[in-house]
Amino acid sequence: MRCVGFNDIEVITFDFGSIEKLIVKLRSLAEMKGEGILFITKYKEKPPLAEQVKIYIDEHFCELRNIKDLADVLGYRVEYIIKCFKMAYGITPGKYMIELKKAYAKILYKYGKRLKQIASEIQRSVSSISRWLCTVF
Repeated sequence: MRCVGFNDIEVITFDFGSIEKLIVKLRSLAEMKGEGILFITKYKEKPPLAEQVKIYIDEHFCELRNIKDLADVLGYRVEYIIKCFKMAYGITPGKYMIELKKAYAKILYKYGKRLKQIASEIQRSVSSISRWLCTVF
C-alpha cells in the first residue's frame, strides 16, 4: 500500500486478490478518513518496468522471439515482467508483442512482401504468418 499526499488530496494505491478484500479495505479506509470523496480506478499507476517493457517491445518487436529474450535484455525474471505489464496494460507482454507482429505482417503483405520475407523479418514461421493473414483476407 502506498499513500501520497498532495495538499488536500491523497492518492492511495493497493493490490488485492479478491473483491471481498478490496471492499473490506475500502470500508475501513472510509471510516478512517471520515468525510471526503473516494475515487476508485481499475488500474493503478503504471510501474516504471511496464513502461520500459512496452517501449522495448515497440522498438524491437521484430527481433524478439519471446518474453525470455526480453527478460534477458532487461535483467528481470519473466514472471515479474508479465505481472507488471499485465497490471499496467491489461494484456500480457507476449500477447502484445504478437499483436504488433500481426499488424506489421499485414502491412508488409499488403505492400507486396512475400510470406517467407515477412516470417524472416519478424522471427515467426511462414505457417503462423499465413494463419494471421487468412483471418484478414
